[in-house]
Amino acid sequence: MPIRHILKRQLGQEFHRCRKKQSLGLQAVADHTGYSWQKIDKVEIGQTFSWDIYNKLLNFYNKKIELTLVDSYCGVTRRQEEKPSALPADERNSENQLLKEVCAGKAKHEDAPDRLSDDDEEKRRRDKEKKTEAARESGKLF
Repeated sequence: MPIRHILKRQLGQEFHRCRKKQSLGLQAVADHTGYSWQKIDKVEIGQTFSWDIYNKLLNFYNKKIELTLVDSYCGVTRRQEEKPSALPADERNSENQLLKEVCAGKAKHEDAPDRLSDDDEEKRRRDKEKKTEAARESGKLF
């Protein structure tokens, strides 16, 4: 997903949280920012991008944007600046190494489903075809 879509969606979610935390309706925010409630709604769901609107909303909620770079391994995102861990450094490093190996396919994670072999996939496909054909013959499938 392009970075601009991620940014729009995450900023919109944060603006939505701010509005809900202050128990404000869309119209109240619209009245204070000068934009229509429909435009505010589109910002909150990530459908529009305008630094002017973002700036007005940041000022209205008295917020600022703070960026944090994170490590990302196969869809798992981890903050680089995590709180200090109770684990010793060598265990933290081995945990990070295992995560990298799981993502690279060199190791298995206990929660990761086993990949079916090609033979198993072929058997599953044939079984499905047989069931479909049997249903067709019995008149249950047109």
